[in-house]
Amino acid sequence: MLESVDDIDALLVESAAVMRDVASRERVLFLDYDSTREDYTTLFSDARDQRMELQGKLLAAHLDFKSHATPEEWEMLSIAQANAVSIRIGDLLGQALESD
Repeated sequence: MLESVDDIDALLVESAAVMRDVASRERVLFLDYDSTREDYTTLFSDARDQRMELQGKLLAAHLDFKSHATPEEWEMLSIAQANAVSIRIGDLLGQALESD
């Protein structure tokens, strides 16, 4: 179960890095007056593909975490997991904003 928690955390960190990279690449395009609609379409398509892949991995890690608990345990753990993930995402967002 702890391995699943570590996997989820690593995937959240990776997701934040992907979004930070996409925002950086978007800024470059925005400042480049020669950027085309196709440049933006490619960027957003790549970002969507990366996010979809990470979402699939996050779902798999979440289901793995859940599979180690009984229904009664899961009833208690689900709230704790949701809170922990929300806090971690908030921390990652704060770090991203500080670095800009």
